[in-house]
Amino acid sequence: MNAKKFSSKNTIDFYQLAILHKSSFDKSLATTLSAYFLSKFYKILFVDMNYECIYIENSEKEILGALIIKNNHFKKIKLKKYLNVSFLLFTGFLNSPIFWINSVLKNRNLYKGLSYDYEISTIFVSSEHQSKNIGTELINFLKDNKFKNIIVNTNIAESFYIKNGFNLIRVVNDISVFSLR
Repeated sequence: MNAKKFSSKNTIDFYQLAILHKSSFDKSLATTLSAYFLSKFYKILFVDMNYECIYIENSEKEILGALIIKNNHFKKIKLKKYLNVSFLLFTGFLNSPIFWINSVLKNRNLYKGLSYDYEISTIFVSSEHQSKNIGTELINFLKDNKFKNIIVNTNIAESFYIKNGFNLIRVVNDISVFSLR
């Protein structure tokens, strides 16, 4: 099983990705969206915005794990796509407004003053494939494909990032910020 990057040649089932994401986390901003809306959100992120999806699937095309990374060098998106993203995110806010407000406030200023090219937005692996080096393979894909100056924040996977060569930069509001140069 090798990691792949979503592209026109390596297509991905966005709905399957959304289901896996939602099953991997109790609560995150993305998981406040329905699976349908999350799959639509992914399509816009990967096709029209600066996000990339690295994933591993088995021979039956079942996604075992995925890493979503954002290129920090923004490209302009059309107003219609921006409004679509805003609508999708607003549905998540309506589903869980207190969680959204707390998350936004807690994550504010995490990267203030830091220079980086990529941000790992999330990484998730199906429960039955955890502890089988899927996450490490996803990180190795980044290293092998010249992704440099990467930053990530977490409050649950500190040891994973340290094991994979990331360095702790700071801790803000109980959230650890790591980098990989």
